[in-house]
Amino acid sequence: PFAWAPLKEWLTEHVQRIHAPPAPHAISITAGSMSGVDMFIGVLVDDGCTVLVEEHSFMAALDALASAGANVVPVAMDAEGIVPAALEATCADLCSRGIRPRLLYTIPVGQNPTGTRLAPSRYGEIYECARRYAFTIVEDDSYFYLQHRADAPDAPLPGLDGLGPSFLSHDTDGRVLRLDSFSKVLAPGFRIGWLTGSPELVKRYAALAYAGRQ
Repeated sequence: PFAWAPLKEWLTEHVQRIHAPPAPHAISITAGSMSGVDMFIGVLVDDGCTVLVEEHSFMAALDALASAGANVVPVAMDAEGIVPAALEATCADLCSRGIRPRLLYTIPVGQNPTGTRLAPSRYGEIYECARRYAFTIVEDDSYFYLQHRADAPDAPLPGLDGLGPSFLSHDTDGRVLRLDSFSKVLAPGFRIGWLTGSPELVKRYAALAYAGRQ
């Protein structure tokens, strides 16, 4: 049988090295990133709740959110990802109408379908917006380890210590649920990934993955 315990131990050390989450966090192994997307919807999304997404986003995730009955609200992007001012304006408009966004689903690196990389300076701004409006950030980051300089293809790759920030690295409140995957860096058919978040969120995820209920 596959030795899950050593993998989870390695992932725990790896997440600490790469992201150093400031809030308590836990890890659960997933059956790939898309399975993680399906499961987070089961944990966090109710029929009729409002979910913020990038104005161009992963079609399979949008379909899954629609199937769950979510009210999907797009947020403007530019060449550097979500525009923080647009996110703030969208949240303010929703709240003025008595609507509280439940979560933001975002693909910050190698954004699908645009290929953008969220500007490092925007992580903190977006996280502070999440704090003000009390929503969760679902960080679907399957391409995090494939960063390169499209404008300078001969430039050296950054290495693990040069990959830049993440929402998890800003997560002082335990409001980030991060999805990673081995399938993009080892083999497309290697459907194993991992999910990182607050112990309570990960506990709810694990219960749903194991028994189909929270």
